[in-house]
Amino acid sequence: AQYLKDFGDLSSKGEFEFDAAINGQLSDKEFPRIDVNIALKDGKISSPRLSHPLKDVSFSANFTNGKSRNNTSSVFEIPNLKGYFNRELIEVSLKVKNLDDPRIDFNSDGVIPLASIYKMFNSSVVTDGRGEIEFKNLSLNGRYKDMLTTSRVSRVSLGGEIEFDDAGLEVNDEEILIDRGNLVFKNNVLAVSDFKIDGVGSEVNLEGTFYNLLPVLFADEKNSKNAELRFQANLNSPKMDLARIVKLTGSGVEEGEVKRVVYDSLREANTQKRSQVVDLLKGTFEATVENFTYDKIEGQDFKGKLEFKNSQMSNEGSAKGMDGSFDLDGTAYLQNQP
Repeated sequence: AQYLKDFGDLSSKGEFEFDAAINGQLSDKEFPRIDVNIALKDGKISSPRLSHPLKDVSFSANFTNGKSRNNTSSVFEIPNLKGYFNRELIEVSLKVKNLDDPRIDFNSDGVIPLASIYKMFNSSVVTDGRGEIEFKNLSLNGRYKDMLTTSRVSRVSLGGEIEFDDAGLEVNDEEILIDRGNLVFKNNVLAVSDFKIDGVGSEVNLEGTFYNLLPVLFADEKNSKNAELRFQANLNSPKMDLARIVKLTGSGVEEGEVKRVVYDSLREANTQKRSQVVDLLKGTFEATVENFTYDKIEGQDFKGKLEFKNSQMSNEGSAKGMDGSFDLDGTAYLQNQP
């Protein structure tokens, strides 16, 4: 059911081949041998959440429950899936062994246009996309259980690169553009370099090192495995409009536009979602901001650090502004009711 929720709206057309064999006794002590092979040729995969369908799709897949005829000896494999998103090629391979304790071998190469997949974010405030995200030799190999916990994720092999090329999203009627950026994965380390974000009257350059990405990506809503994205990063900004950034993270509905009960409900849901993200962060941004505004407040030459820990953000630094100077030292508690 959990996978049907995410993928149940997919539909396909094309030449579909199916071949299955079931052979043996079925009893309390014995299970028959099962072998299944499927293939899709000249196919098209569509979804209401895809602005463009995946075209010219071809793949084969096979499943067997193996010599022992049980979950432990079972293998599911897609050797090579190919398709085109808005004329951009994407290739994927996947192999899963032992359904009781899955070991996953995943590889991907290709380009994904954000205009095609922005609806997959399942957010009412994300209304458009542009540019491309390119996956280069992205690979993942290891036990699924090890991917869930920070104490065992070092046993998992993760590699490859992701590059952003004028990749942008329209969020709350504002365009956020990743002008450039490069993510390099090496096992439990994610290196971010030459990352430039433009939008909402701001420009941010980011570089740093992040750890425990896989446990964070696979964390459930309650973060029952206590996953933490640990990081040490530098944030440099020629200009920053803090009021527009704060508005960007809102629910997309202004007070008075809808009934009060609807507004409160949307605001609470958005705050809980933001709190779930902040709960996963543990690290420090060393920040330099040349010029910043917050409504009528104007400032220059902020230097300091932002530290995230235990759903809190500590802020320490100094800045000039309004014909004077000031020091900043405080903590924001970012729970469900910040």
